[in-house]
Amino acid sequence: MTTIPQAAIDAIVRAALAKGDLRVLYTRTQLHAMDAWDASGATTFAIDCSRRWGKTIFSAIAAFRAATARPGAIVRYVAPTKLHGRQFVTPAFSWVAQQCPAHMRPTYDRMDTTWRWSNGSVCHLGSAETMGDVEAQVGTECDLAILDEAGKVRSDLLMHLHRSVLLPQFLTTKGRCLVASTPAISPAHYLTELVTDCLERGAMVRYTIEDCDHVPVEARESLIAELGGRESTEVKRELYCEHVAERTRLIVPEWIDVAKDCTIDRKRPDWLDWYVAADFGFEDLTCVLWCWYDFENAQLVIEDEIAMHRASGLDVGFAVRAKEAELGIRKAVRVADAPLQTLADLADSRHGPGVMFGPAMKDDADAALNQLRMLIQRKRIVINPRCKVLIEHIKSGTWNANRTSFDRSPGFGHWDAIDALKYATRAIDWRKNPTPALVNGETDHTHYIPPGLAHRDQNARLREAFR
Repeated sequence: MTTIPQAAIDAIVRAALAKGDLRVLYTRTQLHAMDAWDASGATTFAIDCSRRWGKTIFSAIAAFRAATARPGAIVRYVAPTKLHGRQFVTPAFSWVAQQCPAHMRPTYDRMDTTWRWSNGSVCHLGSAETMGDVEAQVGTECDLAILDEAGKVRSDLLMHLHRSVLLPQFLTTKGRCLVASTPAISPAHYLTELVTDCLERGAMVRYTIEDCDHVPVEARESLIAELGGRESTEVKRELYCEHVAERTRLIVPEWIDVAKDCTIDRKRPDWLDWYVAADFGFEDLTCVLWCWYDFENAQLVIEDEIAMHRASGLDVGFAVRAKEAELGIRKAVRVADAPLQTLADLADSRHGPGVMFGPAMKDDADAALNQLRMLIQRKRIVINPRCKVLIEHIKSGTWNANRTSFDRSPGFGHWDAIDALKYATRAIDWRKNPTPALVNGETDHTHYIPPGLAHRDQNARLREAFR
């Protein structure tokens, strides 16, 4: 095999750059990504890539190509933070400019954080730390928008930036949006939805750490070991582009280990007590859970759920009544985290649904959450597969960066189903056996029944009659 001298390669690269061909600056997989992007023609194209793939350099070259291809082009480059823009994006643009011939080099206006080319094209550098930063990207038109490290942008801000701010700017320009990022810390992030949508439309490529030709194998394996091995969530997400939640940020990390064994469609016993737990919200979600205690197996079974957004208390109440009719529930213990006035409206049978909730126990929230986590770890809670909202909340729910509150995510609210489940664990009578003392058919004509046992059985049957 003939080896081309490095001097010859450098000469070829210089000749290509002198003609304005920036493709020679790409690595092997970056060139593949650019070809896929050019071929797709999709309005939004996603690159799901690992750390060290070179997403910022790739994006900077893409900005140069768009700016020099057409006079007067408008490019918007959005970094997750202003600091990211200063530390990574600006140096990347400077490096690309140094490789270009003089006529392709832009000038940089630090006050406006804007690059300007001699042909009238501009590239505006913005950030997405706050809603104000996102709204600052609003413009009349745009030829190319680049979202660098979109997974680092807060989920609701990214959704607003992409859907409401950038996409309308392409209406008259047939512009395009390039999203290059490592997966976010939770698959409930808008980035995962965006990437999934791009994948379904054939507008997505993925490159793991093994596609980074410039990273030595020894360095890669050393980093994998340092991050906890190939099974750690950090390695799966940061290096192999799996959209999995970061375990250290999960509200209920124990679910990862028991999910398979605890997602069960459990058959109801002949005798059971129903419990209903709700967490009311408006901008967030209202989540209501129906559950019963499997005394024989010592497990709390979550049978069904409803989740509603921006619903009135009365609408929730009527939905609760309909669900209980569907499940055949005649009596239940209900608790809810809601204003007392809402609870009173729910209990009103003249003008409302006539379903009575008591206040949920909310004292010592940390202890309640820890109790929930221990129950899940010990496989004392099983969830029917139909409870998709609850399962998604437990699987993907994360703390905010300071661990002072649950995070928020578009479509998932404030992970409200976790709170509802927490209230359920406090409402359950864990010691009560719902099965009557005597089985059907056993009477004093066929068996000797001690007076105390008969009394207990009579009370149990009376309770059942009024359920």
